[in-house]
Amino acid sequence: MKKYVSSLFAKYLLIFIGVLIVTNLLATIAALVLFKDFPFNVIDVSTDLPLKFAARFGMMSLIIGGIFIFVATRIVVKPIAKLSDAAKQVANGNFESLIITKPSGHDEISELTDNFNLMISELAKNEYLHKDFVSNVSHEFKTPLASIQGYAELLAMPNLSEEKRLEYATVITRQTKRLAKLSTDMLRLSELENEHILAKKETFSLDEQLRDALLLLQNEWEQKVLELDIQLEPTQITGDRALIYQIWVNLIGNAIRYTTPHGILAITLQTIAGKHCVTITDTGIGMSSEQQARIFERFYRADESRNTGGTGLGLPIVKRIVELHQGEIKVDSILEQGTTITIILP
Repeated sequence: MKKYVSSLFAKYLLIFIGVLIVTNLLATIAALVLFKDFPFNVIDVSTDLPLKFAARFGMMSLIIGGIFIFVATRIVVKPIAKLSDAAKQVANGNFESLIITKPSGHDEISELTDNFNLMISELAKNEYLHKDFVSNVSHEFKTPLASIQGYAELLAMPNLSEEKRLEYATVITRQTKRLAKLSTDMLRLSELENEHILAKKETFSLDEQLRDALLLLQNEWEQKVLELDIQLEPTQITGDRALIYQIWVNLIGNAIRYTTPHGILAITLQTIAGKHCVTITDTGIGMSSEQQARIFERFYRADESRNTGGTGLGLPIVKRIVELHQGEIKVDSILEQGTTITIILP
């Protein structure tokens, strides 16, 4: 029933009624002015006076009604024509054709216009992100490819010492691994961004999973002789086991990578107010406030000067996994002192 008594329906109904009233009123006045001699006190049907009056009244009503209907139609069609023109501009790639609406508008046309403007804004944002993504991808692939090409040409040089040959081959191997990881991370992030519901959910031990991630990275933290401070409460959680495991591998791996030798790596797990809180703290290089504001951007690496082997996609992947689990991620870091990342999962 609502669709038949909507604000737009009521608006156009009032316009139609108004046109009828004004048309008949003006037509009557016009007919009276043009037919002054009509004897209104006596109507003799034997004469043709009533027919003449009716004919003139009908003609005036038709002319005046046509004019008002034309004007009313222009008023009704005008916002729709604006939407049509704006849609054509969007189809041609122009995402700046916003439609200005009246603040007082609350009918369906106004809502449609507001939604159209919102759509344009989102398309413009996606277009910017797309161009930025393509630019970043081109840059990220260009660097290792140029390195591989350069060292491959050096390998082809005659009379190259075995030591240099081994050095160049090692660089090529490292860069090809970086390309492979970059491709894998890009594909993974794309898949996660197109997921909205977790298809695989199961209940498992979160503390045991954190220990497994530590064991996986044992060789790395042992090489840096890091001191471990592990405090894990027995905790059961429901979610995608593989995705959540990827969170810990990425975050613990980053903490190890950016911590100087003989530093401290602390991991705590506790349940607070029904939510599972995991904090991962390192005594590494830390980050400035500007760096913290950008760490979840694609391809951004806080420390470009160091060859850490990262792709700049690890933290965006972590953030997306946390979002899919309806969780939160918090970062607290101080330059040259370390970083603490807190993951809160329901």
